[in-house]
Amino acid sequence: MRFSGGLHADEVRYGVSSTLAYLPTPRWVLQAGVGVTFGGTLTVPDGRHDFSPGLLALIAADYRAYDNGRTFLLLTSLLSFSAAHTHLGNQASIGYQAADLRLGGEFGVVLADVLRPYALARVFGGPIYWRYAGASVTGTDTHHYQLGAGLALRITRTLNASVEGVPLGERAVAVGIGAAF
Repeated sequence: MRFSGGLHADEVRYGVSSTLAYLPTPRWVLQAGVGVTFGGTLTVPDGRHDFSPGLLALIAADYRAYDNGRTFLLLTSLLSFSAAHTHLGNQASIGYQAADLRLGGEFGVVLADVLRPYALARVFGGPIYWRYAGASVTGTDTHHYQLGAGLALRITRTLNASVEGVPLGERAVAVGIGAAF
């Protein structure tokens, strides 16, 4: 992370969310979700500030731009917000809020109508609001992109699972389980 005043920080955060998706057409997916961030650290020059549990909320819209049954291109968008507190030792907790807009694409193949490996690319940005050394600081990510890959698995007609790894840019690992009603 890069904050105003030349402050740099390393951040690790963990979270879990539940998302409800609506498919108004075969090409569009609209989503809304809530969750919790439940741990992590923000490391700055004066030490490691631990995150307390906090709120996570999101809305998203995805568009299946191409799908011939064997290959697909999914265009993605996500707007998210999180709020938590940080604390350093016995000092008072400090509010931490972040918003993020992500735009991306996933290109993949369909194997045996069950496996869907894909490559992903995303760009994003958004502000972070925090206080450091008694002063308000505004921050953002040092990397505003993600490059990685994922694998979706169709377990049954109504149940699927996915895993995603992003080693380049903002690094991340995501695991998901989905059920259709």
